[in-house]
Amino acid sequence: MTKNQINGLIAGMAQQIGCPYAFYAWPAQDPQNPAPAPPYILFYYNDRTDEYFDNINYLKKALLTVEFYADNVTFPAESVIEDVFTEYELPFEAVRTYIESEKLWLTSYETEVVINA
Repeated sequence: MTKNQINGLIAGMAQQIGCPYAFYAWPAQDPQNPAPAPPYILFYYNDRTDEYFDNINYLKKALLTVEFYADNVTFPAESVIEDVFTEYELPFEAVRTYIESEKLWLTSYETEVVINA
């Protein structure tokens, strides 16, 4: 997948759920409230584990993290995210955490993606 295709995949998730999304963080428009009201999605790439031979990177792999923030546990929205991963044959792990200081639920999904050009 290209990074544009991955962005489209995340945009499709957000559209089906009916929430905004951003790469890594929200632009700091108002330092007192930089994020929109939940629910929303943030996504970013973690570690790269490329495969290379003869000093050339042949396979570019990255860990994609998709974070879904909501006021309440939202199983239908989580199902949308999981169904998209399944549709694209992207095995994933999910962890749900309550962020007490923000009064938000965070469900974090991680999957490995192969990045083409």
